[in-house]
Amino acid sequence: GYNTIEMYKNKETFKKWSGANYKWALMDIKYEENSKLLYGEDIRDRLPDIDKIKFDYDDILARVLYHIEKSLKEKDEKISRSKFSKAVFKFSYYLCVFFDESFPYTSIIKIISKLKSVVQIVKNIQKIIIFLKEAVNIRAKGIISEDFAQIREAFIIFIFSLLIKGGLHKEFTTAELNMYLVKFFGGFPLLKRFLKELN
Repeated sequence: GYNTIEMYKNKETFKKWSGANYKWALMDIKYEENSKLLYGEDIRDRLPDIDKIKFDYDDILARVLYHIEKSLKEKDEKISRSKFSKAVFKFSYYLCVFFDESFPYTSIIKIISKLKSVVQIVKNIQKIIIFLKEAVNIRAKGIISEDFAQIREAFIIFIFSLLIKGGLHKEFTTAELNMYLVKFFGGFPLLKRFLKELN
């Protein structure tokens, strides 16, 4: 059932009960305080070894795109900003793991710290720091320093450009990226339209 040890022990069982990323969820529950929430005791030694689980890049990227799609669709700007901030945080986590598969954290502070060191070497992802700052401001203060629609558009272009130029786990032509968008969560119609308008 939902939120049982059995659910966390098997990826396929987990997927039946939860919409979260399996490895991310395991990392979260491996924190001592979180591991006690299910049964009131530390269950970490009864959970799978995270190091033996391959990170599913497609899955986490699809979740990034899902939150962007929701942000584009949402008429209420406050909710739209919240969806955007979730997309930025998830993509930031994706980048951390992409450049360091042993990265063991899901906290925003650790992610920001990691990316600040990564961008010193990987120059083509430097813009992520700007988007992260905006996402943190949205989450903490409910504000954004620039026009929200422009920031969101720049973030989408940033991700699409990295995918098309081969800067992430896969390299796509525009047509391949369009087909990739079709595969997940109902096909991302607004992102597909956005991609079409870019060309």
